[in-house]
Amino acid sequence: MSVLEDLVARRLIEDGDEVYFVFRQHRFAANVGRGGILYNCTWKASSANGATPQHEKPIFRNRGGFQTLTSWCDACLHECLDEYISRFSAFKRVRHTRTECTMDALRSRLRVLGVREDANAADSVRQLRMELELERRRSASLLELLQDRNLIFSHVADGSKHVSRNSRFAAV
Repeated sequence: MSVLEDLVARRLIEDGDEVYFVFRQHRFAANVGRGGILYNCTWKASSANGATPQHEKPIFRNRGGFQTLTSWCDACLHECLDEYISRFSAFKRVRHTRTECTMDALRSRLRVLGVREDANAADSVRQLRMELELERRRSASLLELLQDRNLIFSHVADGSKHVSRNSRFAAV
């Protein structure tokens, strides 16, 4: 499962939330969908150096979406700006619009949730093992009691022993 998919599944990001990053005054945005797919990508070109302010325009409409932040950021930089940067950290630069958190911060929260769930799962496993051991002991005790009853009843059946109603192993 990808990080984006986990973020949506754990509801740290909602289906349809926007993420964005700014590079040299160019703003790129996309929505995050079910399964962590980035879709509905837009680009607002820089209005630096006195250029006319640009409106956001849709990009990558012919694609089915992006599965990772890195592939989306690389496509934005390479195909829209002709920039080929090798040390661009998508998780540190991309922000979740609703919370203004970086994706790196959200990924850290996801790890904390995972650690908590692992600890809860370990506690649950320990508890289940203890319950299983108690049931095993109870079953062994009941089996021993049943074997003792069968032994007594077999003696009664062949007439070698008499069982009173007050006996511990008396038939009910």
